[in-house]
Order: sequence, then structure tokens, then C-alpha cells
Amino acid sequence: MKTKLLLIGLQLICFMIFCQNTSIVKDVDGNTYKTVQINGLEWMAENLSVKHFNDKTALKETTSIEEWGSLSKNGIPLFTEMSYQKEGGSGCGLVYNWYAVSDGKGLCPKGWRVPTFDEWIGFSEYEAVKIKSKKGWQLYYDFFSDTEFDTNGSDDFGFNALPCTFNMFDPLMYGEDERMPDIFTPFFGIGTSWACSSEDEKDSNKVWYASLYYANSNILFNTIEKQEMACFVRCVKE
Repeated sequence: MKTKLLLIGLQLICFMIFCQNTSIVKDVDGNTYKTVQINGLEWMAENLSVKHFNDKTALKETTSIEEWGSLSKNGIPLFTEMSYQKEGGSGCGLVYNWYAVSDGKGLCPKGWRVPTFDEWIGFSEYEAVKIKSKKGWQLYYDFFSDTEFDTNGSDDFGFNALPCTFNMFDPLMYGEDERMPDIFTPFFGIGTSWACSSEDEKDSNKVWYASLYYANSNILFNTIEKQEMACFVRCVKE
């Protein structure tokens, strides 16, 4: 009897620790993603890499900042791939504009969607270190103490938030002839995702995004103009 109880106990421990990380979801392009259960929701544990909507319509890829700006102003769904992603891969996935994220044809796999702002806020009860990946984040140098600190996470839930760089596409800052992927430099200190599938309630021209910063222990939230931003995407199961 004691042996049976012990085995049952071990099975329960195995389930709680490992089984939450074993689910897999596939997108329309055939890419597969690990998933995890957090706060009663099933989340992707990897950034999205799809290049088609669920009805097989292809998203437009562009590497031109000028084109990104003009097409975004016209509401065209876009994606791009970072130069350092192409050179060897980083697990960061692709970068999408707001119009790809919010398109009714569906960017996330069927049965999945972009998380709401409130669902991202659910993470705020945890320190950022608990959802950050265990490696890849750059060292933090404290000038006053002349000390370097490890900013990698403990990844308690298997969410594996990566330090994937993002940028606002401002032609005035980079120049209209700049190739877009080249402004995505591998500064491994920021991880950003589109935070919700709806606009800011106070300003319909702005949308929410969530980010992690290597030197900050909190998950950060902010709004930005729709056409100015590109982010990575994590999906949540409906």
C-alpha cells in the first residue's frame, strides 16, 4: 500500500513539474511550439514564426523602413526577420506590425489568439526573473558599486521569455534607405511582445505592448502609436 501511494505521489510530482511543458501546438505553416500552463491559461512557450494567416493568405515581408512606415499607415499586415536571426537563429521568431496581430484572418494558430492586456497583467504578480529564460540575457553593470550582475531568469514556469530586441521604425531616426533588419542589433537586454488584441481604451491610435528589461525586475507595460512599432508575438489558447 505504501509503495502504491509513493508511486502515485511521484506521478503527481512528475505531472506538476514536467507535463505542463509537454503540449505542442502547430501553426498553419507547420511550425510547432511548446506550450505551458500559467494562471489557468495555456500559453505558447516560444515566439511566433508564422508567415501566413489561418486562411493561407501570405503576410507581406519587408526590409525597408520607408515601406514599413507607408504600408503600416495604410493598415497592411507586415512581418520582418532580424538580421541576427537569419545569421544563425536566436529562437526569437518573427516581428509583426499591429495590423498583422489584429487581422481577423488570425495570426495565431486556430483555437489560439493574441493575449489581452489583462492576461499579461496576470504576470505582474510574479517577478520578471520567474518568466525570463535561464540564459542569453546580458550582464548588468552597476556603476556605483562597480559590480556586474547576472540578469538571466529562473524560468519557473517554462515560459522562456527571451531577450529579443525590438525597435520603433522611425525613418527620421534611421534614414528611409536603412534596411530594417539591420536596426535589430543583438542587444540581449530587452524582450518585447504585443500585449493585447485591442486598442488602448483612452486612445484608439495606440496599442499596448509588454516588455522585459535586463536591468528591471518587473514586467513593463506601455502604449505606442500603431504604425510605429513592431513586436514579437506569444499566443494564448482560447
